[in-house]
Amino acid sequence: MRNKFHITLYVVLIGFGFLMSCSPSSEEKDKVSNSRDLSSESIENNKDLEGAFEADTLNTLQLEAFQQRARQKVQDFINCVEIISNKSYNAELRDVSIKQIKDLFADSTVFINIQITKTQKIPSTISHFLNEVNRSDYDSIKVKTDSVVLSQPEKSKTSTKYIGAVSAKVTINGFKDGKIIFSSITNHTAETCIIKTQKQFGTETKMVWEAAIGELK
Repeated sequence: MRNKFHITLYVVLIGFGFLMSCSPSSEEKDKVSNSRDLSSESIENNKDLEGAFEADTLNTLQLEAFQQRARQKVQDFINCVEIISNKSYNAELRDVSIKQIKDLFADSTVFINIQITKTQKIPSTISHFLNEVNRSDYDSIKVKTDSVVLSQPEKSKTSTKYIGAVSAKVTINGFKDGKIIFSSITNHTAETCIIKTQKQFGTETKMVWEAAIGELK
């Protein structure tokens, strides 16, 4: 009974844990609310995943459900880039977003090949990319994605890792004093990863499947 409770709690936390930590003002709440709605929908449509977290392998429906969660994490990443860049937002919120955004990725060695400032060197590590966003001269950054497509379904890479990809046209605008001082429109691909990782449930340690972001190319 205790194990089932811990797994059920884990299902809820993966949908809400990240976004609940960033929430203050009205505009911030709107951004968080929009993402929470998508995460909530993901959980609502995938209640059967509870039995899949500890499975040895994943079937097609389970892979699709996990990939949906990975795609939501890409949107969470975009939302937090906008939060981190916005100088009018609470400093504590921005710091929390910097820490939490790293948990969206498969590991800390992932590279991000997205130009966010004119002086930025790419590809960048996650930490370097976030520092560029946080220390930029912009008052805020707005990111828009169009034509999002599943460019590669999840495929088994190892016994504990599946890799897929989604592609999109990405528009990035950097604002200063209400004017756009940086703009780019480029096509990018985000790796979506489903990995088996070690998680703590109360006093027990279990190996469970988790969705994450891989390379951003």
